[in-house]
Amino acid sequence: MNNTIKTLSISWDSLLHTLLKNGYLANNDITRLRSSLDQPTATHHPLVLILQQSGSHQQCAPQPLDMTSLLTLLSQQCGQPLYTLDPLTIDVSSITQVMPYAFAKQHHILAVDVAADEVVIAHSNPSAEHWVAHLQQALQRPIKRVLADPNAIERFTLAFYSLARSVSGAKDGMPSSTSFEQSQMSPMLAMGALKMPEANDQPIVTIVDWLLRYAFEQRSSDIHIEPRSDATHIRLRIDGELHTLYALPKHVGTAVVSRLKILSDLNVAEKRRPQDGRLKTQTPQGTTVELRLATLPTAHGEKLVVRIFDPAVLLRSLQDLGFHADDQQRWQAMLAQS
Repeated sequence: MNNTIKTLSISWDSLLHTLLKNGYLANNDITRLRSSLDQPTATHHPLVLILQQSGSHQQCAPQPLDMTSLLTLLSQQCGQPLYTLDPLTIDVSSITQVMPYAFAKQHHILAVDVAADEVVIAHSNPSAEHWVAHLQQALQRPIKRVLADPNAIERFTLAFYSLARSVSGAKDGMPSSTSFEQSQMSPMLAMGALKMPEANDQPIVTIVDWLLRYAFEQRSSDIHIEPRSDATHIRLRIDGELHTLYALPKHVGTAVVSRLKILSDLNVAEKRRPQDGRLKTQTPQGTTVELRLATLPTAHGEKLVVRIFDPAVLLRSLQDLGFHADDQQRWQAMLAQS
């Protein structure tokens, strides 16, 4: 069944009354929020606004009002499934081609899966319907809508499109002085002479910075940059499992490897012998992390593995590592045995 053009007619007022009925809001919250939702602004998403302005009744509510509760109630109301944005399951190169960044940002939406017969779009405002028909007409494919956290949508939209923009800039020889935000607002870019990307070009620097920051956020232990016949694959090892993150054009992947070799004082000109190096950097939280790099020549170019040594990992408790209470009890019982 194609529910793409079906208008859901979701009323924020009915959602507020559902929250009131379930004890999440008080009457004075309803009055204040109703007037705010009638005058939406570009900087306040309806769900975020509800969380920001609620709270007078939270102490006596059966459970705190959070984004998960809001999305669950909204899903029940509009009949659309919930979706948790997992960057490791999203093909960044394909989803960023579905729509321009300006369109995604304006409507607070993000493509999360692209198939030949369907495109899945994450959003968090079922009352906004005007973009659906326009996007389906442009894609010539049905659209499936799923509900997701608006904060996650905004964060990953900027991250994914920034990465895709940097890869495109490095691939096409785009002048490094053009920033992502500027390029989205400029109707035309003054293109200079195209050239092969170099390690110190701004797009390459941006890709490497994004890659390291993303690996830290995902608690990755290793970064694998693997040249193949058609592309350079970037994979992250998380909890022992390798996840493919992105497939870079081969010449862009070569420049990324060179950038990391420069940062770790390796010989950039030497590509036929294995090399080992190390560097220290900081996470977005300010923690110092040591990276150990190892290169290996292959038939398709240099392979690079970056091992991440985060000292904070050594100080985490079993609960921080994901152990449930019964698992911890079992583990402690085993340790107590002779």
